[in-house]
Order: sequence, then C-alpha cells, then structure tokens
Amino acid sequence: MGTRGDGATHTGDTDAALAVLRSVPAAAIIAFAGDLRGLLLAGEALADLGLSADPTPGGDLRELMPGERWEVWEPLCTRALRGNLASIDLDGTLDPSRLYRVQVGPWRDQHGAITGAVAIATDITDRRQATEALAAELEAFNYSVSHDLRAPLRAIDGFSAAVGRRHADALDETGRELLARIRRAVAQMGTLIDALLDLSRLSRREMSRDRVDLSAITRETIDELRARDTDRMVELVVEDGLTAVGDRDLLRIALENLLANAWKFTAGRERAVIEFAGESAGATTTFTVRDNGVGFDMTGAERLFAPFQRLHSDEQFPGLGIGLATVQRIIRRHGGTIDAESCGGDGATFRFDLPSAPEETR
Repeated sequence: MGTRGDGATHTGDTDAALAVLRSVPAAAIIAFAGDLRGLLLAGEALADLGLSADPTPGGDLRELMPGERWEVWEPLCTRALRGNLASIDLDGTLDPSRLYRVQVGPWRDQHGAITGAVAIATDITDRRQATEALAAELEAFNYSVSHDLRAPLRAIDGFSAAVGRRHADALDETGRELLARIRRAVAQMGTLIDALLDLSRLSRREMSRDRVDLSAITRETIDELRARDTDRMVELVVEDGLTAVGDRDLLRIALENLLANAWKFTAGRERAVIEFAGESAGATTTFTVRDNGVGFDMTGAERLFAPFQRLHSDEQFPGLGIGLATVQRIIRRHGGTIDAESCGGDGATFRFDLPSAPEETR
C-alpha cells in the first residue's frame, strides 16, 4: 500500500487495491494505514462492529470507535501492523444476537514493507447457532451415555470381585492375574467416565464473573504439588498481580490442569522450571504457562486439546488425556482462545487469552 513521499496522496496501485477490496463479499471491510487512518470503510456491519455512525475515510480509528470498543480492536490492529495475522469473534454492538468473525492482516507495499492492515468481518451468526445446537445435542448424548455405562461397569466389577473371593483357590496364578487385569480395566473405565461427566458439566454450569488473582492460584497450586511430591525440586517463576475476570472455580481448574501438566513433564529435569506470565492488550490479557520439560511433537499439536488424544505413552507419562480438553473448554467459555507450541525436548508453552475487564466496561 504505497504512498507518495509526503504521505498525503495514494498511488494508483493503492486506489486499485482498495477498489478490489470493495468488491470482496463481506459484512465489513476496514483498511487502515500504519498511523491508523482509515483508508477504506465499507460494509453494512460497520456500526454493528463498533464504528461511529457514517465513518468517513481518513479519520483516525481511535476516534471512529468508542473507547471500550477500541480496547477490543487495538490488540488486533497492533498484531497486524507487526506482521501477524489476528482473528476474533465479536458480538454485534447494535444487535448482540449477531456474531462476526474479524480477521486482520498486514498490508505490504511492493517492497514487502508493512504500510497498513486490512480487517475483514464475516457474519457467522447462522454458523454459531448451528454449532451451539449441535454442541448441546452432543453434550446431552455424552452425559446420557456416560451415565448409562455405570450400571454394566458396576456389574462387571461386582461379579469379578465375587469370582476372586469365592473361587480364588480354583484359579492358578495366570487366572488370578487375568482377573486382576479385568478389575483394573474396569476401574480405568470408571475414571474415564467420571472425566467425561466432569467435562460435560463444565458446559452446563452457571458462570460467575469476578476478578480472579491468577498469580495467587498459581502459587497455591504449585505448593500443593510440592506437598504431594516432596522429592521434586522445581523452580517457580510467577509474575505478580496477574488477574482476569471470570469464574473463579473454573479458572482454578484450568490453571491446575496446565500446571500439573508442566509439573509432570518436567519430572526428568535436574533443574525444572515452570513460569507464569501475562501481557495485557486493551481489555484482554494473554497469559503464558511455560516449562522446560520434554515438550511435544508439533506435528501432533492439532490433537493436543482433543479428549483422550495423548502425545506421550502411558508408560512414559500416565494420564487420561482429558486435562487439556478441559482447559480449552473453560477458556472458550470465557470467550478466549488457547494454543501451544514446543520445540520437542525443549519444553512447552501454553498461551491463553482472558478478559481483564468486566463486560460492562469493554
């Protein structure tokens, strides 16, 4: 998006590019320069996305959007002007029943230099409604199946226990071992069912909205892990005063799962380190849980947050494979996202976004 030396007039290439953008089918398109001057403001959903009525190109985005809405847009624009892609789902300001997916990316000139950015908003209201309906149906099915599995499991466990008590003398060592394996498998299945039910309840329970001290929860969780595993020497690095607005109990569950993961996967380190940090951008804070453990293979990263999809064998690191699925569900219920990265053998980093201000102030 080149400009002449005085920065006042756009080249023909820029005008041509803006003309192409106008033809893109979207709820709204916003193109802006590096100084946040609006170059193109088009689409029926501009006002619903937070822009003031009848915005005119050339105005500063910070002035075209009310303060609380700019706090949402600011981190997206900042990321794009730094050369990164950013995406967020936003409810309409005029019609809260509508949902828009906003994707923002850098705009480069013919030399590859970033001179601005473009935001394209798509109305995904119908998609959200269909997804929510399917999710509700799946949650109900999940709960029903998990609940109904308990009865046959209890029967298997009860009958196998009775065989062990009454006919132990008639069984040889191999028979007794096979019976013990059956009971261990039943116990494992019971644990998995409990995990499924807990995961299902996360989507059903009512949420509170309080300011939660995540730094304090991190320290408390690591203290509990140290008390249970006194042989471990783990260095904890926590940034003070990190808070978020959300459900205190759910956020504790999310942090406990992330920190327990970090604790488990640093078990083989002579000097294990777990870090918790945060960086605020407007009304959102990005939190980071980092460790120097064994990490994971990024080729399997898409399975990381799926229930029961584990990237390490049970012999290496025992677990159910439900913890990160739980974390993702909690973060999503708060309107945030979570991702992970690792250089296998060099630790793992989990980043998640949470609101840092109450909804009425955003």
